[in-house]
Amino acid sequence: MKKLPKKKLKIVSISSQKRRKDRYTVQFDTGDVFGLSEDVFISSHLRVGQEITWTEFEALELQEGIARIRHSALHLLSYRIRSKAELSQRLLQKKFGVNQVASVIDELEKKGYLNDREFAAVFVRDRVKNKKLGPVAVRNEIVRHQISPEILEETMEDIYQEFPQEVLISSIIEKRSNTIKDKTIKERKRLIDHLKRKGYLWSAIQPIMAVSGWLEP
Repeated sequence: MKKLPKKKLKIVSISSQKRRKDRYTVQFDTGDVFGLSEDVFISSHLRVGQEITWTEFEALELQEGIARIRHSALHLLSYRIRSKAELSQRLLQKKFGVNQVASVIDELEKKGYLNDREFAAVFVRDRVKNKKLGPVAVRNEIVRHQISPEILEETMEDIYQEFPQEVLISSIIEKRSNTIKDKTIKERKRLIDHLKRKGYLWSAIQPIMAVSGWLEP
C-alpha cells in the first residue's frame, strides 16, 4: 500500500478474502486496500465507517508485520523443534526485519514455543543414541545453534550418563570387528581414525581398544 496523506482514513468496506478465510481486506475511502490477518483484525476492532489516522494505520502495519513473522515461525516449528538461533536465521532469510524477528523470538520463548534447553536435549540425544557420536562431533554439529555453554555442558553430561561413552565406543568397535578378519596395524589405524571422526578423544578410545584386544602387539 502506498504512503497515504497525513489525514484520517475512512474505512468503506471490510471483507474476508476468498482464498484465505483467515484474512480480511480493508478498503479505505482513498481507494487503497490493506490485508489483515484474523488475529490483527479482531484485536484492532475495525469497523465500516470508522476513521483512523495515519499513525494508527502505521501501527496496524507494524502489527500485521509481526503477525506474518509469527505465522511463519509457528509454521516452521510445526515441522520440528528448533533452537532460537536457527529459527531467527530462517526468519531473517525471509527478509523480515531484524527488530521484528527478535520481538517474535522473545514472544515465542516466553510462551514456551522455543526452549533451547529442550532443543539441546533432543539434538544431543539423537546424535548420541542414533549416530553414536562422541562429544567432539556433537559440539561441532550443534555450534551453529548457539546454545549457551552452560546449557550445552549440562545437557551433554546428562546424555552421556544415559549413554556412556565406553558403551558407545564398544558397540562401534564390535560392529567394526565383525567385518574384519585380522586385527592388523593398518586396520587398527583405520578403526582409531573412525572413532576419532565419530568425535571421541584418544583418552576415551584407548582403554576400550585395549580391552577389546586391538592394542595387543
